[in-house]
Amino acid sequence: MKETTDTVASPMPNAPTPKQMENLVINWFKTGLSIEWIPLDYTEIATPSFTNYFEHLCNEHAPWILHTPMDLHNLPEGLTGWLMPSGHGDTFVVCGYWDGEVAFMLMTHPDTGEVVTYGTSGHGKGVVH
Repeated sequence: MKETTDTVASPMPNAPTPKQMENLVINWFKTGLSIEWIPLDYTEIATPSFTNYFEHLCNEHAPWILHTPMDLHNLPEGLTGWLMPSGHGDTFVVCGYWDGEVAFMLMTHPDTGEVVTYGTSGHGKGVVH
């Protein structure tokens, strides 16, 4: 019998895997919580045209309020953001939408490699895995 392993490992031991984060988010929805998606701010390293697009999106929509797992498929294509229950104020879950797929990630500190949260990251300063 051939065994398969999840090749997407967490950046740190004991950090949640993408599948564990997905299950956490699904449980948030199942309990009836509204979920906020707050885009990560990449304007410091982005082109001026992307910065204008990003600022327009944020002014129009941010934070995105999600009520069902299918709402994740309505996120802006190619952007990542923090995902948390409304009013909770902190999270370690980062989520993005690319090519019809929702991906769950962590952010780590660029120098130490430690997992950071929305509250400890400076709201988007770090490396996404």
